[in-house]
Amino acid sequence: MPDRLWFTLLGPVTARRGRVEVDLGSPQQRAVLAVLLLQPGLQVPIQHLVNALWEADAPRSAEATVRTYVYRLRRALAAGGEQRHLIRSVGAGYAIDVLPDELDLATFRRLMASAEEARRAPDLAGAADLLRRGLALWNGQPLAGLPGRHTEANRSNLGRLRLTALEALLAIEIDLGAYVSAADQLASLVAEHPLDERFRRLLMLVLYRSGQQAEALGVYQEARDVLAAELGVDPGPQLQALHLQILRADPVPAPAVPRPAVPRPAVPAVPAPPARPPAEQRAPAEQGALAEEEPLARTVPVSAVVTPAQLPADLPDFTGRGAELAELDALLPAEGRVSPAMIITTIHGMAGTGKTALAVHWAHRIARRFPDGQIYLNLRGFHPSGTAMEPLEALRAVFDALGVGLGQLPVGLDAQAARYRSLLAGRRLLIVLDNARDADQVRPLLPGAPGCLVIVTSRYQLSSLVTIEHARPVALDVLADGDARRYLTGRLGRRAGTATRHDIDAIVGRCGRLPLALSIVAARTVLNPQWSVAAVADQLGADHGTLDSFADIDPAIDLGSIFSWSYERLSPPAARTLRLLALHPGPDTTLAAVASLAGVPVRQARGLAEELVQASLTREHGAGRYLLHDLVRAYAGEIGHRHDPEGERCAGLGRMLDHYIHTAHQAVRLLGPQWELDPLPPPPDGVALAHLRDADSARGWLAAEHHALVAAVQLAAEHSLDAQVWRLAATLSDIFQRHGHWRDQVTVQLLALRAGRRLGDLDVQAAAQRSLGSAYARLDRPEEARASLAEALVLFDGLGDRRNQGRTHRILAYLHGQEGGYELALRESRRAMELYRISEDRAGTASALNDCGWCHAMLGNHHEALAACRRALRLFQEMGNADGEASTWDSLGFINASLGDRPAAVDAYHRALEIFRRRGDRYNEAETLAHLGDCHHAAGDASAAVGVWRQALEILERLGHPLGRQVRARLQEVERFLARAA
Repeated sequence: MPDRLWFTLLGPVTARRGRVEVDLGSPQQRAVLAVLLLQPGLQVPIQHLVNALWEADAPRSAEATVRTYVYRLRRALAAGGEQRHLIRSVGAGYAIDVLPDELDLATFRRLMASAEEARRAPDLAGAADLLRRGLALWNGQPLAGLPGRHTEANRSNLGRLRLTALEALLAIEIDLGAYVSAADQLASLVAEHPLDERFRRLLMLVLYRSGQQAEALGVYQEARDVLAAELGVDPGPQLQALHLQILRADPVPAPAVPRPAVPRPAVPAVPAPPARPPAEQRAPAEQGALAEEEPLARTVPVSAVVTPAQLPADLPDFTGRGAELAELDALLPAEGRVSPAMIITTIHGMAGTGKTALAVHWAHRIARRFPDGQIYLNLRGFHPSGTAMEPLEALRAVFDALGVGLGQLPVGLDAQAARYRSLLAGRRLLIVLDNARDADQVRPLLPGAPGCLVIVTSRYQLSSLVTIEHARPVALDVLADGDARRYLTGRLGRRAGTATRHDIDAIVGRCGRLPLALSIVAARTVLNPQWSVAAVADQLGADHGTLDSFADIDPAIDLGSIFSWSYERLSPPAARTLRLLALHPGPDTTLAAVASLAGVPVRQARGLAEELVQASLTREHGAGRYLLHDLVRAYAGEIGHRHDPEGERCAGLGRMLDHYIHTAHQAVRLLGPQWELDPLPPPPDGVALAHLRDADSARGWLAAEHHALVAAVQLAAEHSLDAQVWRLAATLSDIFQRHGHWRDQVTVQLLALRAGRRLGDLDVQAAAQRSLGSAYARLDRPEEARASLAEALVLFDGLGDRRNQGRTHRILAYLHGQEGGYELALRESRRAMELYRISEDRAGTASALNDCGWCHAMLGNHHEALAACRRALRLFQEMGNADGEASTWDSLGFINASLGDRPAAVDAYHRALEIFRRRGDRYNEAETLAHLGDCHHAAGDASAAVGVWRQALEILERLGHPLGRQVRARLQEVERFLARAA
């Protein structure tokens, strides 16, 4: 029995039989072997081998030369008595059959997979040993001595694989406590790869864990300097987070061990090569001649079906999609096993998300598990020609790929589909049906064989395939932020080095992270070297809201044309709904808003929305919430302008704004029945309202619709719909105030103020100025607050509105209190109480009493404070006013703490917190938590103070309130004290 062959790629490309090295010939001939070994068991088209050797300068004799190289390699590899025919002809190309233990790269990957299993066990020492054994297989530069850019690209990919394994080993060694050896290696790696943040992160970690905090921070500073100088960027989020943890002296968890892209499970079973046909059935070349190709479509008996290998080339820059690939991998049985039933998966999503790229990429990853071949068909369901492939045409293409002649086929679709299923019985094929129109186009192409896998891509969800054939659906959305940036910079190549992070982010944002849009922009940038990346980003910004930047004379890459192939298949009502949806400001919308835009009942709107979802023109990303991609919105807006009369568009916009006004009014009523809102006329015909049952559903609706509500006010202002501007702004005022949305409050109230001035409505102007003053005060903008409040007082005085004068004086009291002027604050509170009494406003009077109590407490008049707040509390409880009751409990907590009664103070604070949390009043919850922390600290309980201050700080930072700075300062001071005490 001859010695086993051993091939190496992780160094110079060699083949050894035992201890004897096989003469592989010239570098070009060894390059052919390397390309085949990089895809063991898979067909490599002869044109791919030509391109790998000569790129664009291939001579006319290139294919003949490649055949000669293959012939010589076969003779060299068989010279030692090898019985297997390692390199076999497959269609218009070749494949090499090597076992996993005959190739260093396959052995390396198997060891990496075993290491991952050991790490999960967890057996860290075992994982480290496996990683060291894998890394020991590397013998210098991979593919050493081979020419060409194609080889260089593969060399670079293999180098990244080694670095990932090295990162994994070092992370485990750090976790095992081998700090010294890891630090030495990491210092060298950082010097070799100064822009690779992975090794800097691990070096910082090992230095910090070994007590060298200053040195760890120095590594970060060096990283920041190098990245800024070389790339013009800051360190990534992982490095920044570790830097912050070291600055805070926080404990740092074990490093995340990277998972190299290796097969699973740890030691995959490799199927034996398919049996060779008898010698008399082989092509002449396989019997020893150089002229060894035979036509793929040659008519052969069914018993001698050929092994097709039709997968398109995988994208060299395929990026991301880790979650989707994991979801697809989970569909397959364990390695070496065959599924008891045929597996069908559908990949669906909007145009341009990269469905074909994902399907082909995954198919290449798993092709070795289907030894009878791979079939690929573009069903042309959405194609510029408008002519989808009919099932009978598709079946004939499949038979042709399998080498079955037309003369052997029965007549008719059903008979041919049956013959197809019979032909594939007992076989294991991977079938990719790309760009399917509908389920009926796919069904005749489904084999019955349990060992087969069918991947279907479509813009439609193909729900009947999921329902009847139990297909496993995979939804494909746009790329994640980081993946979109990596994809764009990869496509830009060297041009990315001239771009700032801001330019890259701007392009990614304007493309909506849609892979096709990113590809179009990147290609144009590369093809026009006179364009700077910054200029491209600026142009995209100028064209925002249109598809101008994505237009092309080639319909295959013209985004408007591509979207039109989906749009033109919609029913007329659904197409109209899509056009009207372009009027919605986004980012997403509810069924009631869709119904209002279209002017149809909610039940009908549900069917129209579902049709858009099925066509992947919208996405239902939550129950009853529909998301329209920005570029689809731009397309729908353009066709809406061309197709729909302006009157119809304006009517739809008006119904949508009335939907928000009336639903928001209903929500505010449920949350604050004591709040006075201007009455509204009944909603116009065609306006649907959200169904809000109680305060919780109202709170949920307001939270989910917050961005849409702000955008609706802005949209109404853009269209000069002044009445709808001020009505919606007035409705939202108290909610925005209590929930801490002060910046948004400023935005909408400025628009309301301008609308009031255009209308000449002093009531609207006064209310807007009062709301602005309150928001400015909360945002620590005192001068702007005083100006707005002074104007509000003048307007309310002219209108004779004493109640709102009182509300304005209360805000002035708050402003004085923020500045420490509690005498002035007490005066304003007393003035407010007087105005409330004149207007017979009990709730206002109680609120002003509470304010007076707070001011007395801050002035040290604790008994007067206690009396005023107790009176306020009784009034609020009599009226059932929960907001006022909670605020008064907070005041009583502070007063009791000042009097030294800590139990009463803590009880009062907890009562306030319970109400604020129940009502979703985030700012007042945070302020009460801050007061409770002060109470604990004053009583000497520093640990309890730290706990509640942290809760308060989290809320205040999310709200962007200046009080957060004060809480953080208190927190850091006490934490430093506790650290010293420990």
